[in-house]
Amino acid sequence: MSGYLESAPDLADFLQELSRHQVAYMVVGGHAVGFHSKPRATKDLDVWIDAEVSNRKKVIVALREYGAPAAIGEALLRASASEIVWFGRPPNRIDILQVLPGLSFKEAHSRVVFAESGGVPIPIIALEDLIENKERVGRDQDQVDAKLLRAALAQKATRSCTGAC
Repeated sequence: MSGYLESAPDLADFLQELSRHQVAYMVVGGHAVGFHSKPRATKDLDVWIDAEVSNRKKVIVALREYGAPAAIGEALLRASASEIVWFGRPPNRIDILQVLPGLSFKEAHSRVVFAESGGVPIPIIALEDLIENKERVGRDQDQVDAKLLRAALAQKATRSCTGAC
């Protein structure tokens, strides 16, 4: 395997299964922060999915193919939008989220950027949307992340600025 998450093959395998089953999802949280700025320690992989029932059913198929216990898929079908369904143990825990404060999935999904893992495109939340989410959540780590991400955004703007900037 090469590319995104090459040091965490179990997590990469899960994302590849989601992509293979055409799940509408994106990586958010600490792994997305590391993608956009600099990697940091995190206890889990946060995956934001479209909460539509048809998409959750695709997630369940991907979970089964990945080898997750059937109870995880059942929990996802029963979960309210605000509930996080998780499995595994840190640092390879996987959290499946259906809501992200301050953001619409459909709008954010239209702006994803892609990493690659084993030749499979992996959608990552856009930098600006990740900043918005981190600022809305407001925990201490989120504030630290937002500061790093704002610096990355400023650096990105400087790199793309040519001519009359």
